[in-house]
Amino acid sequence: MHKLQHEFFRMLERILLLALVALSQADDPCPKGHVYDEVTKKCYAFVHEALSFAEASVACREKFGYELISIHDQQLNIYAQQLAHAFFDKDYGSFWIGATRLGYVDWTWTDKTPFDYRNFAKGMNPEKYCAHLRIADGQWMVDDCGQGAHQAMCFGPPPN
Repeated sequence: MHKLQHEFFRMLERILLLALVALSQADDPCPKGHVYDEVTKKCYAFVHEALSFAEASVACREKFGYELISIHDQQLNIYAQQLAHAFFDKDYGSFWIGATRLGYVDWTWTDKTPFDYRNFAKGMNPEKYCAHLRIADGQWMVDDCGQGAHQAMCFGPPPN
């Protein structure tokens, strides 16, 4: 019974998110098909094909003029996870975020903002240098930047 209740509330959460997205599109400053967030003042767009980290980063820039999403607090991490539930193909299970590093140096965001929040899953492979967010629990996993294939979440300012 508990699992059934959990699934019901997850479905209700998704319906409410989609309703909020639909309501917000009346005054939406973002291009059609993108989601505007009042808190971050950013537009969010989605790359639905499975790409390497570099390909996903290029797709965000070339298709939308955005960057891979950078996540700076738990609230945004949860919001990104909710958007993923609503807009991504569940078969992939995760999507690229803009977290990357060169070798064993500190993590950075592709948009050059401070790396001030982390949500990495325990036991990540130190040999992997690009991060993706696992949709099921919101934790960040690491993968080979050139070999991994994930969808991507992009974000950027609304067009002027």
